[in-house]
Amino acid sequence: MKVRGWLAREFVEGSAPSLPTIRRLLNEGEIKGRTVGTKIYIFEDQRFGVSQNVSNAVDKLIRMSK
Repeated sequence: MKVRGWLAREFVEGSAPSLPTIRRLLNEGEIKGRTVGTKIYIFEDQRFGVSQNVSNAVDKLIRMSK
């Protein structure tokens, strides 16, 4: 998903990190996504500040509840 949409989903207004910070987090492997040219895309399953194991468990519970 586009970085702006991800930031809007994960952070309240005024608390989102800057785009250079997002690029650094991507390069350091803190979040997963891709940079294509000047565009930044974050994988939709990425939740900021939550381990991948917890994120996977939440996704599984959401799928089971449908």
